[in-house]
Amino acid sequence: RFQQCGSIDDIDESIQLCREAVSLCPMGYSDRDAHNNLAFSLVRRFGRRGKSHDLDDTISLHEEALHLCPVGRGSYDISLNNRGSALLTRFNERGDVDDINRVISFCCEALVLRPPGHPRRDTTFAILSLALNTRYDELHVSEDFNE
Repeated sequence: RFQQCGSIDDIDESIQLCREAVSLCPMGYSDRDAHNNLAFSLVRRFGRRGKSHDLDDTISLHEEALHLCPVGRGSYDISLNNRGSALLTRFNERGDVDDINRVISFCCEALVLRPPGHPRRDTTFAILSLALNTRYDELHVSEDFNE
């Protein structure tokens, strides 16, 4: 509904419901999808309101989702991409070099899990390319020009 009407109240309600869904997971069990849904709602609200804590919470949730999925199994590569995208957004907001370096690291790890022919390999390349270009433009890291 938010995409059709653009009401921030819809995002706030989505965040509230997603937080409730995460909290309802039994002790010792968490739902990666619930974490990602909450993270996506928070990043949408960040895009509208620009409050940095929403972006920080988004990154934390993507990190938790990453830890909920075993390395190389299921949606681990998706969680790497999601976290990388959120860190790239934060780098663009704050300019923390650690964030852009982590984006590049996560994308390289995701590419190992997305060999040639993988249906989402292009998404990882797009994020990696953007991160390398951004790091080159902002920090003049010469090896990024050759990647």
